[in-house]
Amino acid sequence: MIGLLAAGQPLRGAPPVPQPPYVGVSYYPEVAGEEIDRDIRQMKDIGVNMVRMGEFSWCRMEPDEGAFDFKWLHQAVDKFAAAGMAVVLCTPTAAPPVWLSEKHPDILRVKASGQTLEHGGRRQYCPNSPTYQKFAVNIAERLGDEFAKSSSVIAWQIDNEFWDDCFCPRCEVAFHAWLKQRFGTIEALNQAWLTVLWSQQYQSFDQVPLPNPERVQGSHHPSLRAAYRHFMSDSYVAFCNAQAEVLRGKTGKPVTTNAHNPVYQRIDYERLFEHLEIVGTDSYAGADNLPRYVFEADWMRPMGKRFCWRKQPPTTAPAPRWATGIRWSFHQARCTPKCGSPTRWAARL
Repeated sequence: MIGLLAAGQPLRGAPPVPQPPYVGVSYYPEVAGEEIDRDIRQMKDIGVNMVRMGEFSWCRMEPDEGAFDFKWLHQAVDKFAAAGMAVVLCTPTAAPPVWLSEKHPDILRVKASGQTLEHGGRRQYCPNSPTYQKFAVNIAERLGDEFAKSSSVIAWQIDNEFWDDCFCPRCEVAFHAWLKQRFGTIEALNQAWLTVLWSQQYQSFDQVPLPNPERVQGSHHPSLRAAYRHFMSDSYVAFCNAQAEVLRGKTGKPVTTNAHNPVYQRIDYERLFEHLEIVGTDSYAGADNLPRYVFEADWMRPMGKRFCWRKQPPTTAPAPRWATGIRWSFHQARCTPKCGSPTRWAARL
């Protein structure tokens, strides 16, 4: 029976896994419940052949520290496999569960105002927290063990839309180490940044502040701000690569993540995708703004790898069980049960 097979085993008699191009949706089985069968029928009716799942469901995967539950996710993967649909599974590290924030508050990101973020929303974690790095790799390892043999899982996505700054003490220490590795000596940093101007010279790396806009008159040195931007980007890249290495080693499947709108460019995407097999980007442009799609696709394509373009629904829309269309490795179009053929829609791009 569907959902009762041994972990990771392919369904006997299931249709073959579809081949690209993929037209898919982001799906949330933790929300769907008993509606999943109806959702699958609707997806099939409009030509969807792939789903992406799991990026925000850590509280279901690990409801308490060390207590894992993947039965519900196996059931969902098996149902899509039985319907002849491919699956992309995600690591859920974009939204840590409440027990993790309560037991280990050192994982939480600190805003420029000095406010430590609390549980709720997303992206409240610090990528330089050793505690969070450990838990993130651990959940990736467990997912890899659970679904290593699943033939319908065609790829993995790490986290969801890396960005955001952190001004916590851990980031300050890590920033000083990053500067020392980059410049070697504080004299080299002073010379490169021309810190003699306005008497900004430093005597040691430990004196270099994080460029907190709330704690300076005017604005920080532009070289300091640029260095911090590169540092935060490298921090997220390392956080991503640690999970990707685990999943690649356990499953042998390609790994990707989803870049954010390049207009906001807070991550060095060339470095982010350097060690990933698929380049992916999210677009929040409306259907009436096709030139923006062209710009965003052209920004990402030169990285020279398989390309995934995701169209996201407006951020003000209510969260559905499935609404986001993906044309995996090629283009992407928004897809809802009422939009008609997503393949025809994507062809207009």
